[in-house]
Amino acid sequence: MTDKISDNANISGKFDVEIWRDGKQIDNFSTHNAITAEGKTHILKLLLDNSEAKKNTWYVGLQLANNTVDATWGAGDTNQFTATGDIVEDDGTIFVESGRQEYVDDAVEGTGSGPYSIDNDTTKATYTVDTGQSTTVYGAFLVSNSTYRNTTAPLLCVANFSAGKALSAGDEIKVKYTIQIS
Repeated sequence: MTDKISDNANISGKFDVEIWRDGKQIDNFSTHNAITAEGKTHILKLLLDNSEAKKNTWYVGLQLANNTVDATWGAGDTNQFTATGDIVEDDGTIFVESGRQEYVDDAVEGTGSGPYSIDNDTTKATYTVDTGQSTTVYGAFLVSNSTYRNTTAPLLCVANFSAGKALSAGDEIKVKYTIQIS
């Protein structure tokens, strides 16, 4: 039998999303995410176990299918990032950007007993819908590989939006991700 730990530390995250059309913000919303089992394992192995190498760069990806978020998802799932998988992702033709956009973190914020957080508010991950294209975005995720549909990188977290967001050619979607420990 395992004793319960009395001092709790909670890890949570959220995506703040802005949609821009013709230089004007047309929508903004926030959605909390599920930190995957793989993400929790990666955090613990990195911090305490030293059995896993630090991922120097993380990337924000966009989910193009209305699939239910499952916190057990992980990069080892071969059906994860495919045209019909759990997370349907761009094949390189919908967005101008040639891969997942880098998560460029700002400084850690917090004092005393917390909470503490880090985000990418200064440099939000931005995707632009290519000429002649349109799509609907249903969610976002954070992963440690920049290649669309790559299935080998750890999937830290994933979130569904409350509703699909229709995007047209030229629209920009800007994504800020905040992770907090309290």
